[in-house]
Amino acid sequence: MLSFKDAVRKRPGMYFGDIDHNAVNHVIYELVANVVDLFLAGRATTLKVDVSECEIIVIDDGPGFPFPVEDSAHNLVERYLTHHHDKPTADDHAPHVHVLGGGLGLAAVNAVSETLTIESSNGAWRWRQVFGKGDVFAPLESFRYDGPSGSSIKLSLDPSVFHNRLPDFFQLRKAMFELAHLYSGLIVEFDGERYVSKQGLLELAYLMWSGPKWAFNPKMFRFKGQTEDVGFEVAAIGDGGSPPCYKSWVNGCETEEHGAHVNGLRQALNDAGWAPDIALISIVMHDPKFAGPVKSRLCNRRVKSLIAEALADPLKMFKSKSEDN
Repeated sequence: MLSFKDAVRKRPGMYFGDIDHNAVNHVIYELVANVVDLFLAGRATTLKVDVSECEIIVIDDGPGFPFPVEDSAHNLVERYLTHHHDKPTADDHAPHVHVLGGGLGLAAVNAVSETLTIESSNGAWRWRQVFGKGDVFAPLESFRYDGPSGSSIKLSLDPSVFHNRLPDFFQLRKAMFELAHLYSGLIVEFDGERYVSKQGLLELAYLMWSGPKWAFNPKMFRFKGQTEDVGFEVAAIGDGGSPPCYKSWVNGCETEEHGAHVNGLRQALNDAGWAPDIALISIVMHDPKFAGPVKSRLCNRRVKSLIAEALADPLKMFKSKSEDN
């Protein structure tokens, strides 16, 4: 029976899709998702992604990887990088995001890397360790350090797996720009650009809106809420009278077939008597249930009522104020 690393290296397409530019992007998204998790937990503010023809670097200002201070026999990071787990996350943290449908974990990324170097600090110690091809390439280096916390992962993809495929830079830029709007306040740096959004989905909705922006101020609505284990943000714009164009995400993954969260938003808009041109919803929850492995439709039935009830009063107040104006 093949080990996990050998299975990934032998059939990488089963894990990353066709071995093309999108598969290279998928590797990057796996690393990015871990930083977004830290942001959601209030433990990081900045994500920096640098990509060249030969190297991928992802940097964050989080608390650092859980390397041991002295006892290298209990190196959890080595386990994360060399062992696959069947849980949503290796350390059971929640919620966990999947940027553009990812979710394979660091062990899969290590398996397709020629080299993968982690440098990390918790503000008191700094560590460095080299991995690659699913294995540990070098023992852990650690030393005392008085400086900011954070981590960097620097990797080069194994040419025997990816055949020198390059990432799709335009798609990466789109994904990083969108990420900054899905998680308002997250600072995203990519290819010399810096994205940060204060208004989150509302700014994204405005960019998507095709109405005559120069002619009038359109109706615009934004609401962020938290109910039970579901955090969500909603934005809507326009008043054209036609059925809204919906776009939705769950834990960072676009749900093209929508599902319970959009049904709840649709019900709330109908109850308020408003048909915006564009309506966006992004939710983050601990245990999303999808209709299939591609995560295109959310099936958690209770989410519909949670969203509808949470939006009822805010939309009613918004509609009343807009009519008064």
